[in-house]
Amino acid sequence: MDAAPNARSTPRHRVRFPVTCEAAGNTFEMQAANISRGGIMLLSAQVLPVGTMARLVFDLESRGQIEVRGMIRHSVVEKGCGVEFVEIQAADQQRLAEYLATNPESANAAGTS
Repeated sequence: MDAAPNARSTPRHRVRFPVTCEAAGNTFEMQAANISRGGIMLLSAQVLPVGTMARLVFDLESRGQIEVRGMIRHSVVEKGCGVEFVEIQAADQQRLAEYLATNPESANAAGTS
């Protein structure tokens, strides 16, 4: 497969909503910056170590609450962290897909399909 190193299998969409993150025995309130079917970028001054498992809970407007387990894939001081979804219920995955289909604003500099 000839994919660029930064290529993603699903496009990211710019968003702004609160996310509750439970990791390493602590609970943090963060803000989502972008989301895709495979993960989410969280804005926070809190640095979570790469490889940490986290439970995330967030509300997708009229589609209700979503709960996922994810792994911190990158973390930047004073910026936040990127989380890959590793466990999500089928119903939540479907609601997320529907939400993304109705949120056309892509966070990618160049559109991907």
